[in-house]
Amino acid sequence: MLLYGVAASEAQSKEISKSSFAFNSIFFKLFGAKTKSEIAFIQHHCNILDYPRLQNYHRITFLNKLFLNNKIRNSNPFDKADFDELNSLNTLYNTKIGADKFTVKNNIWTDFINMINTFKKCSAVAIKQVIFSLVLILLFFYFLNTNFFFSSSFIYFVVLPFSELVN
Repeated sequence: MLLYGVAASEAQSKEISKSSFAFNSIFFKLFGAKTKSEIAFIQHHCNILDYPRLQNYHRITFLNKLFLNNKIRNSNPFDKADFDELNSLNTLYNTKIGADKFTVKNNIWTDFINMINTFKKCSAVAIKQVIFSLVLILLFFYFLNTNFFFSSSFIYFVVLPFSELVN
């Protein structure tokens, strides 16, 4: 829902900032991540791009599709802003105009991983919290249709061992 319509128009930095805050609040609430590096670490291991790169991916693929279908041209003054934005995004992520979605996504992921590598290493506590949260979420979905959650064996075999990791 947050990404609906972002591909159709150029986003301003204020809009990206507000949307990023809303997008990152999910990771804050689910995993307790507080810093930008912890959120990026979680997003990477959940195979989710950060919001600005995700928005740029949708924008590039939208503009590439228009370009390949001859809907935007450099010679048209009405299309100049979109064409210039497509050029700047392709330069930013080292792609070519008209590149397929896989290439665009691969190059954006490479940029995202390079950004993560510039951060300091997350603390061991943060990593344990992420692992603990991921395990609980996976177990929740796995045992959703069973009565396993309400049994004492769930607490004994799942909750107690992983709570020891966090403490």
